[in-house]
Amino acid sequence: MTAVLDADPDHAVQLSDGGDLTLRLEPFVESLKSILIDRGLTFLDRVDVQVQPVVLVQSGDLGTARLVYRDAVVAGYWLPWVSLGLLAAGVLVANRRRRALSITAAIFAVLFVALAITIHWAGLAFADAISPTYAPAAVADVVFVQLTVLVSTTVRVLAVLGALVAVSAWFHGPSRFATALRTVVGSGFARVRAALDQNGGDTGAFGRLIDRFRSVIVGGATALGLVLLVLLRPVTMNSIAWLFVSLAFLSVALELVRRPSAGEVE
Repeated sequence: MTAVLDADPDHAVQLSDGGDLTLRLEPFVESLKSILIDRGLTFLDRVDVQVQPVVLVQSGDLGTARLVYRDAVVAGYWLPWVSLGLLAAGVLVANRRRRALSITAAIFAVLFVALAITIHWAGLAFADAISPTYAPAAVADVVFVQLTVLVSTTVRVLAVLGALVAVSAWFHGPSRFATALRTVVGSGFARVRAALDQNGGDTGAFGRLIDRFRSVIVGGATALGLVLLVLLRPVTMNSIAWLFVSLAFLSVALELVRRPSAGEVE
């Protein structure tokens, strides 16, 4: 269906702008000729067979469907970037940018979690509507998953991204609880690093290098994790949990290895 709406010239089924859905017979004829030639009818190699396409359906609604599909593809490509630009502009013009970023990212995550739940319930409704009259429930479930796997994966990844940005922005914000939490966590890691230094665990210049590029390392690891979630779809709760655990482990390791410069506030 996607190939037909995309007007793939190599596809056997073609849809004209007028709404004629036709079946091209050339691929089938060429395949049949190859089989017969392999079985000894070599003279067919010199035969040029011309066949007319078979009209399957004639409907003006099909032409309208193609136009709607093309518009949806264009909107689907540009709309996310426009939305992202508006969100970024809203954060940039806010008086308290970190707070605006945290709230925006939190709402972003909640909306995509709600969308993921909606897609799940839509799959159940689809299976209930299809089975058992048209197909077994298992078949309906597989069809729905295949049709929505890209959307579901994207929704889950964006929900995770929103949650990570919201938590990070809140943790580094000026709120009383976030400040107290940073102080407690920072003091705890400072004591652990001091104990390591006293027992031969000083990381020296390497630790100071890690301290300098800590934010870049965490940001790069987060981006890499999100890319892997997209590539290793479908995204499951286990893969999301592993991403959070991996990022937490990396953050702890960086805190233990880094060595702030003398007199620097930790």
